[in-house]
Amino acid sequence: MVAVGAFAAALAVLMLAPLPDARHWEAAGFFTLLGLLASTLGYQTSAATTGNIGFLPFLSAALVAP
Repeated sequence: MVAVGAFAAALAVLMLAPLPDARHWEAAGFFTLLGLLASTLGYQTSAATTGNIGFLPFLSAALVAP
């Protein structure tokens, strides 16, 4: 049901929203590459705890170019 709902929402956005211009595609590509790079840069705070900041560029992309 979740997949069907996501597909229906994506289809509705595709039908109702205007197509993005080149500037939006460039921003999406930049933030995607930055996010992939940030995902590879992990950190370790203790022996059992690790993390990364890979979500920050994707969050930024959603705010800058929705």
